[in-house]
Amino acid sequence: MIKALARGFFEIVSPSFLRIVLGAFVITFFLCIFLYFGFIYGLDWIKVNLIAQNITLPGWVPDWLRGSVGVLRYIVAGFGVFMLLPIIAFTVTSFFLDQVVHVVERRHYQDDYGMNNVGLWGNIVIGLSSSFKIIFYNILAIPLYILLFMTTAGVGALILYYAINGLVLGSDILLLVLLHHHKPPVARKHLSLHKMEYMTLGAAVMFLFTIPPISVISLLIGVAAAVHYAHDRGLTR
Repeated sequence: MIKALARGFFEIVSPSFLRIVLGAFVITFFLCIFLYFGFIYGLDWIKVNLIAQNITLPGWVPDWLRGSVGVLRYIVAGFGVFMLLPIIAFTVTSFFLDQVVHVVERRHYQDDYGMNNVGLWGNIVIGLSSSFKIIFYNILAIPLYILLFMTTAGVGALILYYAINGLVLGSDILLLVLLHHHKPPVARKHLSLHKMEYMTLGAAVMFLFTIPPISVISLLIGVAAAVHYAHDRGLTR
């Protein structure tokens, strides 16, 4: 899987793959700009309609601090966009996953090219399924997160986080690739035999999601890696 991840990362040198990456970057960038100014507008509205009418700063507050209140909304808006970046990137790149599979297979595996087309709707279903399962399982794991955070100084909680999300995300990424070659029952049978491998893949993608510039393309890299892994292990035949 490490070899497949490395090959997936270096797909960025492919012009076809690079076009998908640039498209994801552009869409993500404009969505972030839109959200940034949306946050600022919302904070201004809250300040004018809710806070300013009910709260008056004491007279002893220095002028420089009074002036910084207006600047604070820019910082809060930027922080909000930063925190939402992984979700934005995940949503945007989920629309390109089918294209990534076709690009990588067309470049490296023309003799074993997947003829099934998952399509945009399939991408959306798999993306929404992953998002729902990640949210659901992480909510269930909150007590364990708290316990491990308190007893292992956060290390155990971090390991559990990558294990849970790696299993969910990795299985859906590899399933997407297998569906290009097999019907769903056969694809899921192959999937069930490679749990440790796709958990490693998913954990690596989740780690990349924590690195802001790379988070935009981490899912695309993960899908490219899954294509290489599936073909190397003969799962597409």
